[in-house]
Amino acid sequence: MSQLDGVRGLAILAVIIHHFLTHNINLIFASLGTVGVQLFFVASGFLITGILVRCRESILRNNTNIFHEIKTFYIRRSIRIFPLYYISLVTLIVFSAPDIREYALWLSTYTINLKMIDQEWMIATAAHFWSLAIEEQFYLIWPWIVLLLPFRWSLAISIFLVLAAIVTRSYYVYTWILLDYGDNLGAWMSTASNFDSLGIGSGIALAIHIGIANQCMYS
Repeated sequence: MSQLDGVRGLAILAVIIHHFLTHNINLIFASLGTVGVQLFFVASGFLITGILVRCRESILRNNTNIFHEIKTFYIRRSIRIFPLYYISLVTLIVFSAPDIREYALWLSTYTINLKMIDQEWMIATAAHFWSLAIEEQFYLIWPWIVLLLPFRWSLAISIFLVLAAIVTRSYYVYTWILLDYGDNLGAWMSTASNFDSLGIGSGIALAIHIGIANQCMYS
Protein backbone atom coordinates (compact mmCIF):
# COMPACT_ATOMS: atom_id res chain seq x y z
CA MET A 1 0.00 0.00 0.00
CA SER A 2 1.68 3.18 -1.21
CA GLN A 3 -0.37 5.27 1.22
CA LEU A 4 0.92 3.24 4.15
CA ASP A 5 4.48 3.70 2.93
CA GLY A 6 3.83 7.45 2.90
CA VAL A 7 2.61 7.37 6.51
CA ARG A 8 5.69 5.40 7.52
CA GLY A 9 7.90 7.91 5.71
CA LEU A 10 6.34 10.80 7.66
CA ALA A 11 6.76 8.89 10.92
CA ILE A 12 10.42 8.17 10.22
CA LEU A 13 11.06 11.79 9.23
CA ALA A 14 9.49 13.00 12.48
CA VAL A 15 11.72 10.69 14.55
CA ILE A 16 14.86 11.78 12.65
CA ILE A 17 14.05 15.45 13.22
CA HIS A 18 13.46 14.72 16.89
CA HIS A 19 16.80 12.97 17.39
CA PHE A 20 18.97 15.38 15.42
CA LEU A 21 17.39 18.78 15.95
CA THR A 22 15.72 18.92 19.36
CA HIS A 23 18.88 20.16 21.06
CA ASN A 24 19.05 23.17 18.80
CA ILE A 25 15.42 24.03 18.08
CA ASN A 26 12.46 24.79 20.33
CA LEU A 27 10.24 22.27 22.08
CA ILE A 28 7.80 22.09 19.17
CA PHE A 29 10.24 19.71 17.51
CA ALA A 30 10.82 17.81 20.75
CA SER A 31 7.34 16.29 20.49
CA LEU A 32 7.85 15.14 16.90
CA GLY A 33 9.61 11.96 17.98
CA THR A 34 6.65 10.88 20.09
CA VAL A 35 4.22 11.74 17.31
CA GLY A 36 6.33 9.79 14.79
CA VAL A 37 6.48 6.67 16.93
CA GLN A 38 2.75 6.77 17.68
CA LEU A 39 1.99 7.24 13.98
CA PHE A 40 4.15 4.24 13.19
CA PHE A 41 2.28 2.17 15.79
CA VAL A 42 -1.04 3.13 14.20
CA ALA A 43 0.26 2.09 10.78
CA SER A 44 1.64 -1.15 12.21
CA GLY A 45 -1.63 -2.04 13.94
CA PHE A 46 -3.52 -1.36 10.72
CA LEU A 47 -1.14 -3.44 8.60
CA ILE A 48 -0.89 -6.42 10.96
CA THR A 49 -4.63 -6.55 11.57
CA GLY A 50 -5.32 -6.40 7.84
CA ILE A 51 -3.03 -9.39 7.34
CA LEU A 52 -4.74 -11.29 10.17
CA VAL A 53 -8.21 -10.49 8.80
CA ARG A 54 -7.27 -12.10 5.50
CA CYS A 55 -5.84 -15.10 7.37
CA ARG A 56 -9.10 -15.53 9.32
CA GLU A 57 -11.15 -15.25 6.14
CA SER A 58 -9.07 -18.06 4.68
CA ILE A 59 -9.76 -20.16 7.78
CA LEU A 60 -13.51 -19.47 7.56
CA ARG A 61 -13.50 -20.61 3.93
CA ASN A 62 -11.87 -23.87 5.12
CA ASN A 63 -8.86 -23.22 2.93
CA THR A 64 -6.53 -23.63 5.89
CA ASN A 65 -6.54 -23.86 9.70
CA ILE A 66 -5.57 -21.58 12.56
CA PHE A 67 -2.37 -23.43 13.40
CA HIS A 68 -1.11 -23.08 9.83
CA GLU A 69 -1.98 -19.38 9.75
CA ILE A 70 -0.35 -18.68 13.12
CA LYS A 71 2.81 -20.50 12.07
CA THR A 72 2.92 -18.66 8.75
CA PHE A 73 2.32 -15.30 10.44
CA TYR A 74 5.17 -15.71 12.91
CA ILE A 75 7.55 -17.09 10.30
CA ARG A 76 6.94 -14.10 8.03
CA ARG A 77 7.30 -11.61 10.90
CA SER A 78 10.53 -13.30 11.99
CA ILE A 79 12.01 -13.22 8.49
CA ARG A 80 11.08 -9.56 8.16
CA ILE A 81 12.37 -8.34 11.53
CA PHE A 82 14.84 -10.74 13.14
CA PRO A 83 17.77 -10.80 10.67
CA LEU A 84 18.43 -7.05 10.60
CA TYR A 85 17.62 -6.65 14.30
CA TYR A 86 20.00 -9.33 15.52
CA ILE A 87 22.72 -8.37 13.05
CA SER A 88 22.55 -4.85 14.50
CA LEU A 89 22.61 -6.20 18.04
CA VAL A 90 25.56 -8.53 17.42
CA THR A 91 27.46 -5.72 15.70
CA LEU A 92 26.97 -3.45 18.72
CA ILE A 93 28.16 -6.24 21.02
CA VAL A 94 31.24 -7.00 18.90
CA PHE A 95 32.25 -3.34 18.88
CA SER A 96 31.57 -2.99 22.62
CA ALA A 97 28.98 -0.25 22.31
CA PRO A 98 28.21 1.28 25.73
CA ASP A 99 25.74 -0.71 27.87
CA ILE A 100 24.89 -3.18 25.11
CA ARG A 101 26.59 -6.23 26.60
CA GLU A 102 25.15 -5.51 30.03
CA TYR A 103 21.64 -5.43 28.62
CA ALA A 104 22.07 -8.04 25.89
CA LEU A 105 19.54 -10.43 27.43
CA TRP A 106 16.84 -7.75 27.59
CA LEU A 107 17.63 -6.63 24.05
CA SER A 108 17.67 -10.12 22.59
CA THR A 109 14.28 -10.96 24.13
CA TYR A 110 12.56 -7.71 23.10
CA THR A 111 11.95 -6.66 26.71
CA ILE A 112 14.32 -3.69 26.90
CA ASN A 113 11.44 -1.25 27.37
CA LEU A 114 10.40 -3.06 30.55
CA LYS A 115 13.96 -2.94 31.88
CA MET A 116 14.32 0.78 31.22
CA ILE A 117 11.01 1.46 32.97
CA ASP A 118 12.08 -0.66 35.94
CA GLN A 119 15.42 1.10 36.37
CA GLU A 120 13.86 4.51 35.61
CA TRP A 121 16.40 5.68 33.04
CA MET A 122 17.00 5.13 29.35
CA ILE A 123 19.97 3.24 27.96
CA ALA A 124 21.36 5.75 25.51
CA THR A 125 22.89 3.34 23.00
CA ALA A 126 19.82 1.09 22.95
CA ALA A 127 17.12 3.70 23.50
CA HIS A 128 15.63 3.25 20.04
CA PHE A 129 15.00 -0.48 20.57
CA TRP A 130 12.09 0.14 22.95
CA SER A 131 9.52 0.61 20.19
CA LEU A 132 10.54 -2.64 18.50
CA ALA A 133 10.09 -4.41 21.82
CA ILE A 134 6.52 -3.13 22.06
CA GLU A 135 5.80 -4.31 18.52
CA GLU A 136 7.01 -7.82 19.28
CA GLN A 137 5.08 -7.99 22.54
CA PHE A 138 1.94 -6.94 20.70
CA TYR A 139 2.50 -9.69 18.12
CA LEU A 140 2.44 -12.31 20.87
CA ILE A 141 -1.16 -11.56 21.78
CA TRP A 142 -3.05 -9.84 18.98
CA PRO A 143 -2.94 -12.60 16.30
CA TRP A 144 -4.72 -15.00 18.63
CA ILE A 145 -7.48 -12.47 19.31
CA VAL A 146 -8.17 -11.72 15.65
CA LEU A 147 -7.94 -15.34 14.53
CA LEU A 148 -10.00 -16.86 17.35
CA LEU A 149 -12.70 -14.28 18.04
CA PRO A 150 -15.46 -12.83 15.82
CA PHE A 151 -14.39 -9.63 14.09
CA ARG A 152 -16.85 -7.53 16.09
CA TRP A 153 -15.38 -8.83 19.33
CA SER A 154 -11.90 -8.00 18.10
CA LEU A 155 -13.10 -4.49 17.25
CA ALA A 156 -14.52 -4.12 20.76
CA ILE A 157 -11.20 -5.27 22.22
CA SER A 158 -9.30 -2.75 20.08
CA ILE A 159 -11.50 0.01 21.56
CA PHE A 160 -10.82 -1.38 25.04
CA LEU A 161 -7.07 -1.20 24.31
CA VAL A 162 -7.38 2.52 23.60
CA LEU A 163 -9.15 3.06 26.93
CA ALA A 164 -6.61 0.87 28.75
CA ALA A 165 -3.77 3.00 27.38
CA ILE A 166 -5.42 6.18 28.66
CA VAL A 167 -5.78 4.66 32.12
CA THR A 168 -2.19 3.38 32.11
CA ARG A 169 -0.72 6.71 31.06
CA SER A 170 -2.83 8.51 33.65
CA TYR A 171 -1.55 6.17 36.35
CA TYR A 172 2.10 6.76 35.46
CA VAL A 173 1.62 10.53 35.30
CA TYR A 174 -0.29 10.50 38.61
CA THR A 175 2.40 8.56 40.46
CA TRP A 176 5.18 10.63 38.89
CA ILE A 177 3.82 14.14 39.35
CA LEU A 178 1.41 13.97 42.27
CA LEU A 179 2.97 11.20 44.36
CA ASP A 180 6.55 12.01 43.38
CA TYR A 181 7.20 8.32 42.73
CA GLY A 182 9.03 6.80 39.78
CA ASP A 183 9.36 8.77 36.56
CA ASN A 184 7.55 9.37 33.29
CA LEU A 185 9.17 6.61 31.22
CA GLY A 186 6.28 4.23 31.74
CA ALA A 187 3.81 6.80 30.46
CA TRP A 188 5.17 6.54 26.95
CA MET A 189 7.43 3.47 26.94
CA SER A 190 5.34 0.73 28.53
CA THR A 191 3.48 -1.65 26.26
CA ALA A 192 0.08 -0.85 27.74
CA SER A 193 0.67 2.90 27.33
CA ASN A 194 0.94 2.39 23.57
CA PHE A 195 -2.12 0.21 23.20
CA ASP A 196 -4.07 3.26 22.05
CA SER A 197 -2.03 3.75 18.87
CA LEU A 198 -1.94 0.04 18.11
CA GLY A 199 -5.64 -0.25 18.98
CA ILE A 200 -6.61 2.66 16.72
CA GLY A 201 -4.77 1.16 13.75
CA SER A 202 -6.22 -2.28 14.43
CA GLY A 203 -9.70 -0.87 14.94
CA ILE A 204 -9.60 0.98 11.62
CA ALA A 205 -8.65 -2.22 9.77
CA LEU A 206 -11.42 -4.19 11.49
CA ALA A 207 -14.01 -1.45 10.95
CA ILE A 208 -13.16 -1.29 7.26
CA HIS A 209 -13.51 -5.07 6.94
CA ILE A 210 -16.81 -5.17 8.84
CA GLY A 211 -18.15 -2.32 6.71
CA ILE A 212 -17.17 -4.08 3.50
CA ALA A 213 -18.70 -7.33 4.73
CA ASN A 214 -21.98 -5.57 5.53
CA GLN A 215 -22.08 -3.92 2.12
CA CYS A 216 -21.59 -7.29 0.43
CA MET A 217 -24.33 -8.82 2.60
CA TYR A 218 -26.97 -6.25 1.72
CA SER A 219 -26.01 -5.49 -1.87
